[in-house]
Amino acid sequence: MRLSTLKAAYDCIGDGIKTLPVFPYYSLELGELYGAIDGQKFSVECPTIKTRASKKYFGLGKGVVAYTLLCNHIPLNGDLIGAHEYEVHHVFDIW
Repeated sequence: MRLSTLKAAYDCIGDGIKTLPVFPYYSLELGELYGAIDGQKFSVECPTIKTRASKKYFGLGKGVVAYTLLCNHIPLNGDLIGAHEYEVHHVFDIW
């Protein structure tokens, strides 16, 4: 799995969602786009460079944090960071 493959998959998913007839009904306002960041924490079994311990979220285990930039419910971009990293350095949420 490569980064370019994941980005191409994001593009396919976003383009597919845009073509659905129900898509305009999920907009908060017509003609306006709203963005948000969604962060999820995942525990992992195999150690990697990004996995770190976080007693608060994983107990004695290790994990990573996945951030997704959403615009009108469509995933535009994603990033994976270590659980020990300060989130603000990676995420700038513009309303």
